[in-house]
Amino acid sequence: MSAGVDEQARAALAQALVAARRHHAQLPAAQWPHALRDADDAYAVQDAVGAAFGWFGEAAPRYWKSGGPSREAVLGHSALPPAGVRSGPADFADWPLHTRGIEAEVALRLAGEVTPAQAARLEPDAVDGLIDAMTVSIELVDSRWHEGAAAAALLRLADLQSHAGLALGAWVPYARRDWAAQRCGV
Repeated sequence: MSAGVDEQARAALAQALVAARRHHAQLPAAQWPHALRDADDAYAVQDAVGAAFGWFGEAAPRYWKSGGPSREAVLGHSALPPAGVRSGPADFADWPLHTRGIEAEVALRLAGEVTPAQAARLEPDAVDGLIDAMTVSIELVDSRWHEGAAAAALLRLADLQSHAGLALGAWVPYARRDWAAQRCGV
C-alpha cells in the first residue's frame, strides 16, 4: 500500500470505530485486515477517535490504560475517555455494553508531569518518587469488534484495548509493593 492508501484505511477505520461507539454497534474485524501496519497506526486511530468525540481537547488525558495480553507481550497504552471514569462505588447500569467483562487492577496516580525522556530513562527502582497515590480499580472491558478478544491485536489496540469504563476506589498514599506477589480476588 502507498502512504495515501494507509492514511485512507486508518481514517476509514477511525470513522467506523466512531460510528460503532456512537451507535453501540460492533464491527467485523475481517473487514479490516490491512488497515493497520503497526502500533503507530493503531495509536493514530486512537487519536482520531478521541478527537472525533472531543475527549481531551488541548488537555493531556488524565487516565491511561497500559497492558498487554501477556507478561511477554509489548505493552500497549490507551488514553481513556473521561466520561467512562467513575469513582466508587460506581454504578454503570446506564452504560451500554455488548459483553460484561471486568479486570481487577491497581491504578497509580503520578505526583507530577513525567516527560517522555524521563520515562525512557527510568529504572524500576526509581519510580517511587514519581507516584503520588494508588487505588484499587475495576476496568469494564468491551469490544467494538464482533470477535472480541479474538480480533487482531492491532485492531484491539486501535479500540482502546477493548476499554469500556473504569471504576476507581479511594486513593491512598503510594507504598511500594511486591506486585508479582500481590493477590487479587474478584
